[in-house]
Amino acid sequence: MQVAILIKELELIMKQWEKNYYITSIAGVTNGSSLVVLSKGTQYTQQSYKVSESFPFKWINKKWIEGFHVTSMATAGSRWGVVMSRNAGFSDQD
Repeated sequence: MQVAILIKELELIMKQWEKNYYITSIAGVTNGSSLVVLSKGTQYTQQSYKVSESFPFKWINKKWIEGFHVTSMATAGSRWGVVMSRNAGFSDQD
């Protein structure tokens, strides 16, 4: 059931990306539910996100090398959600 929900969420977000909407904020609560805000008119040109049971250090480092920057992050229950964007307006991030 949970995998089906994640696939549905991914499909929805990808459809919005095609319409030039980008994730501008995420929030989560202890029961595992989350909220994603997508906005139009941002400077972002591409996004990637990851949901994982532990903090995704390796994934973030890989995305930094590819030119992405962290633009939103939250926890929902025991899971981490991290959004990274290209053309975020940052010159560097640690």
